[in-house]
Amino acid sequence: MADFRVEKKYLVSSADARLLQRQFSRLLHCDPFYRSFDPYLVSSLYFDDPNLSAFYEKTAGVNHRVKFRIRYYNDSNDFIRLEKKEKIGDFCRKTGERVSLDMAQRLISDPSFSADTQDVLSDFCLARKSEKLLPAIIVSYRRTVFCHPVGNVRITFDSALSAATPQKFFQNPLGFPVGDPSTVLMEVKFDTVFPPFLSEVMENVPKLLVSHSKYSLCREIFL
Repeated sequence: MADFRVEKKYLVSSADARLLQRQFSRLLHCDPFYRSFDPYLVSSLYFDDPNLSAFYEKTAGVNHRVKFRIRYYNDSNDFIRLEKKEKIGDFCRKTGERVSLDMAQRLISDPSFSADTQDVLSDFCLARKSEKLLPAIIVSYRRTVFCHPVGNVRITFDSALSAATPQKFFQNPLGFPVGDPSTVLMEVKFDTVFPPFLSEVMENVPKLLVSHSKYSLCREIFL
């Protein structure tokens, strides 16, 4: 599956997450875009159809799923992305492009907007119309990132997950806490090769392999 990457998700305790982060900080690189091991805020607006197909396909365990979202960071509108995420079993693919604040607001508010292009924007506009996609939920969390060039490894630690209604996107809404605050979600992504030395580090820490998505967890509390 070209361009698809392996994606594994684990729940770890906050104490074990801190232990792993200390070890990874000596072995891995920080996010090349953020250039720091400090956590940053991720805020995403997810779209779903009136039947909440994306939500129910996830809970039903449908193997191939697609979601669209608009995302920005650290409560700043300077860098906004429209993203399409595909999931097939343990494999994922994320494509996206940068959009302006005006464009993002139009994509949110105008279901009839069209884009005559061959990219994620045109895919979104087509799905927005054909599937009647609507803004569904705001998902926010704090993320710490570690990277390694071998296997294009990216390990993230996500905490302080919260959910808010979609009407307040770009207004820094105070969301409802979601999940157990004493645990952290660790996501491990890589192309085809996962370095053995990282497996050894992770083997020494208790963790629970999970399959839930942050979108599903947050959307569920508003059902």
